Amino acid sequence: MHSIHSIIGEHSIRFTTWSEQVVSWITGTFYIVQDGTAAEEKSTDLLVHIDEQSGAPFESFDVRVLSDDNYICYKRSDYTVRVNRSHTKASIYVYDDFALKHALLNLYSSFVIYHGWGLLLHASCLEEGDRAYVFAGQSGAGKSTVIKLSSPRLVLSDEVAIIRVQKQDITVFNSPFRSEIKSTERTKQRLGGIFILKPSHQVQRIPFRKPDGIFHLLNHLFYWTTDIKESNKVLMMCKMLADRVPIAQLNFQENDTFWEYIV
Repeated sequence: MHSIHSIIGEHSIRFTTWSEQVVSWITGTFYIVQDGTAAEEKSTDLLVHIDEQSGAPFESFDVRVLSDDNYICYKRSDYTVRVNRSHTKASIYVYDDFALKHALLNLYSSFVIYHGWGLLLHASCLEEGDRAYVFAGQSGAGKSTVIKLSSPRLVLSDEVAIIRVQKQDITVFNSPFRSEIKSTERTKQRLGGIFILKPSHQVQRIPFRKPDGIFHLLNHLFYWTTDIKESNKVLMMCKMLADRVPIAQLNFQENDTFWEYIV
């Protein structure tokens, strides 16, 4: 059996699998750590076993959530994720690489919310100076366009932004959950602002009131409801984000002048 040690955000995650294809995908996607001492191996935050299965291919993004006293199960046509209640061990069964990416995204979102660590946002993120700026939107809103117009700025995410939410600081971590642009380094940066994208003929920054900002955050989260307790954690972290970071609508043209309205 293969054992692979990786870091996502601040978390030590160990993957095990019999599949060479899974090994290839994991090592090509995540930041890999060479195994060291026994003490380092024991510090793993989450152990994930991955198996390929002969289930159905992708049909829709709908995920069913099942739970009992010991486990939470997330099921889609092309994957199943089963994680224990303490979020220390999980098993994943996938149809293909596309399913594996989404299953791990599902699991990591559940993991960070359970620990009250942070949130995953459907967004691109770019570094400018000593801050990171998040550009959120549904598919087709312009996240990829913003990245293309912002070269050579460092891309921290092109699809899924990993946001660490703390009272004293809000930080964005380099995200391995990518659509097109491969993650190049393990880094993090303080968050300077969140912008909800809207293509327009005129560049304009329109600040949201805090309740509206929270609404837009909730509307762009990767989150699958399990129970009221977890939903309350999500809401509290969104409120903390809205209290500490400006959230605004960004009307932008297809040129880089929008940066003048950001920093």
